[in-house]
Amino acid sequence: MQKLHMDSKSVIEDCLQDLYVDWEGIKQGLKGGVCEVRAIEMEEKFRYNKK
Repeated sequence: MQKLHMDSKSVIEDCLQDLYVDWEGIKQGLKGGVCEVRAIEMEEKFRYNKK
């Protein structure tokens, strides 16, 4: 079994990138529907909290 070593900054950046890709997929699934406005609002909150 091979162990992968990453520093904490790399782990956090990798997790954030994964969440961003997941969120983009969710937005595509909601596109054009009633939930699209709510998805945009959630994205704005996520971007604001990310700073």
